[in-house]
Amino acid sequence: MGNNLLQVLQEQQNIIEQQSRLIVDLTATLENWESVAGYDGAGLKERALNLQKQKGRIYGNEDFGIYQHGGK
Repeated sequence: MGNNLLQVLQEQQNIIEQQSRLIVDLTATLENWESVAGYDGAGLKERALNLQKQKGRIYGNEDFGIYQHGGK
C-alpha cells in the first residue's frame, strides 16, 4: 500500500511538472505572438473596459481589477 501511494504521488508530481513546463512554453509563445503582431493585450483590455464604462454596462473596483456587469 505504501509503495503504491508513493508511486501515485510521484506520478502526480511528474504530471504537475509537465503541466508547469507546458504553461511556461505557452506563455512564452503567446508573448512572442503578441510581440510579432504588435498586439497590446493590456491596452486592448483597458480600452474595452473604458468603452463599457462609457456605455454604463459595468461598474467595479479598478484597484483590484474587479468588475461586474451593470445589468443593462
